[in-house]
Amino acid sequence: MPSSSRNWPPACRVEPGLLSFYRWEGKTCEDPEVRLLVKTTQEAVPALQAFFAERHPYQLPQFAMTPMQASPAYAKWVRDEVRPTSGSAASPDRRR
Repeated sequence: MPSSSRNWPPACRVEPGLLSFYRWEGKTCEDPEVRLLVKTTQEAVPALQAFFAERHPYQLPQFAMTPMQASPAYAKWVRDEVRPTSGSAASPDRRR
């Protein structure tokens, strides 16, 4: 992922071990895949879409969004990390 100094997602989860079945260019395919769950703000989505479109190895990567609600404290942490303020960020051991 890009540097956090560019306000990229404060948290991501990599989920390996998935198996995908799909049709591509007239062929039925079966391939291992990894799902990446990115925790960010709605405002950051266009930049993330551009980032993945430019760097993802697939010709047509899936970029699915699911709006979610978090606890107020967690949501504030995400917002603060995406748009850092002059204050310090929450310590890593307090993020969960």
